[in-house]
Amino acid sequence: MLFDGNLEKTTSTIGLIAADLETTVQIYLSWQNEIFAKSGRYCWREERVSSPPRETLESLLPLTAPLDTRVAFVSTSSKWTAFFDNGILGTDAASPMPVMAERLKCETMRVTSVEHTYKKKPNATGTGRYGIVALEVYVGNCPARRSVYAANDGGRWVFGERGDPYQFENLEAYTRKRKRDRFTREMLVDYIAHFDAYPFDENWYQNDAFLLKKCNRKTGTPL
Repeated sequence: MLFDGNLEKTTSTIGLIAADLETTVQIYLSWQNEIFAKSGRYCWREERVSSPPRETLESLLPLTAPLDTRVAFVSTSSKWTAFFDNGILGTDAASPMPVMAERLKCETMRVTSVEHTYKKKPNATGTGRYGIVALEVYVGNCPARRSVYAANDGGRWVFGERGDPYQFENLEAYTRKRKRDRFTREMLVDYIAHFDAYPFDENWYQNDAFLLKKCNRKTGTPL
């Protein structure tokens, strides 16, 4: 796990944008300001930071709900900029990645890897997390270019895929008997390496990032 699992919820889902750091943040803020203008309640305060990636992500704490109140964009050693937020259920990249792909006219990805640890004892509340391994790739203004996932859906494993497969995919694996084995973490890591992306390797990230804090528009006070 990234950073030894100490930031598991934040890093189990990661958004990736194939654009430089400054452009990515500019476009994200433009989109968000359009949303905020309708309510007039919030604004983002941005800060450029030069610190180890782990420290940058620790700055997202505490995790919040129902709104995320902090977002981090972190540069990498390849063309990708990584996206994280402080949602209590983990980074929500499902909405931003399609929007950023459309506005930047570039590839974006949402990658997810959650170890299945959920256990339930008789007459007791279950503990742990439901497992999931998933990849979604977006290109320009089209729906997901490619989606592959294996997930535990409340106690049963499901597998799904849509879009045209890439040449590097292990199509034979999708016919395995156990659905949880049809798309594994190892397969996910291999797939995204073909995009020159290594989001589960902390050495891939650079000490250059933007930290965004959601504030009350009238007072400027962080939420």
